[in-house]
Amino acid sequence: MKKKGSVCSFKDEKERALWRAYKAVLGRLHFFDVEEDFVEVVNMPCSRYWVSEDRCYNVISKMLCGEDVLFYMHASKREMFEDIYNKVKKEMDENDISLRDAVFNVVNGGAPKFFMSEKYARRIIYRLKRDALAKS
Repeated sequence: MKKKGSVCSFKDEKERALWRAYKAVLGRLHFFDVEEDFVEVVNMPCSRYWVSEDRCYNVISKMLCGEDVLFYMHASKREMFEDIYNKVKKEMDENDISLRDAVFNVVNGGAPKFFMSEKYARRIIYRLKRDALAKS
């Protein structure tokens, strides 16, 4: 399990990607429904999975050994690791590469969505807006 309070090294990159997704959804709408449209925001494709290669390697290696490491995770993180696990297994089978290389390729190869709750995405977006207002 990751340590409480740990911050990923690509936090800013993730927030910029989420902001771009938010602006893309916002740009297509006449009215942004906070309850519904953040669902679309978090389901937009991303350039990568928002997890470090080391963390992912540890989780996936435990999954391959049969450990139930997903039990305590939030539903969105559990879904993300299940998706990564399936892609890593396929990558290893098709390309005959190591687990570490497969994890690296999958994590950095693009993700189908953000794998975060709408509520969490909304908090990030609102904080980014508040910070931008404070700077101006």
